[in-house]
Amino acid sequence: QLCRVCGTLKSVLLYARLSNEWYAKDTSKKIRSVFRNKGLSGQRLSTNAPYGYIKGENSHLVIDEETAPVVELIFQLCAEGNGPGKIAQMLKERGIPTPGTLEFQRTGRTRNYHPDAPCAWNESTIANILGQDAYWGRTTNFKTTKLSYKCKKTIENTPDKWAVFENTHKAIIAPEIWEIVQKNREQHRRPTKMGKWGCSPGWPTAPTAERDCIIAGRPRGRMSRSATPAPATAQKNSVRPITSGLSCWSSLYSRICRGW
Repeated sequence: QLCRVCGTLKSVLLYARLSNEWYAKDTSKKIRSVFRNKGLSGQRLSTNAPYGYIKGENSHLVIDEETAPVVELIFQLCAEGNGPGKIAQMLKERGIPTPGTLEFQRTGRTRNYHPDAPCAWNESTIANILGQDAYWGRTTNFKTTKLSYKCKKTIENTPDKWAVFENTHKAIIAPEIWEIVQKNREQHRRPTKMGKWGCSPGWPTAPTAERDCIIAGRPRGRMSRSATPAPATAQKNSVRPITSGLSCWSSLYSRICRGW
């Protein structure tokens, strides 16, 4: 009789789990359908307005008169050939508060606020602003997605899956400036620590430890267990040769870059 009771409880628990699973799956489908219809109608899906805009009626983007000139300045500096890192330094020198500082002043939120450095712009913030097409009046939905309601990982969609709508709000940047900025960003390459440009196309994407290994002429990355230290005489020199017992990525990149 006890076995029958245990079997009944297991059946009830299994049915409850299946019911919860079906309910969550059905709710997820309904939410996805609502967002899909909203995105295809031209409404902006993002909950936050881009820097330079504020949300008006019906979540319509309205130009923020306080921050819009900063956006224009960022695009103008990039069009002149300055990279995100240089632009961030220039904004800091001019004493322009960061978006996190401005959010703290307006709403009191401390999520991205740093009281010790209220004007210390981040390079990634500048790059994010330069890559948003909302600044010339365009709304682009479905840039990212998630596999299912069980997985929280965000996946980048290909451009053919985007829903693009032109002239949905007032632009801050002219399309001509946008095109110039995007071309400059594609052609821009970061110099090495020695102030030289890498001669290999794969150089900018090489890990930092591997780039340092090439510059210093010694292995600082991946080495095998049989690695032997460099001779004492070589350690005194600023540029040390790679020993034969070392297995390092620098040997690969040194073959590619002949000028080192």
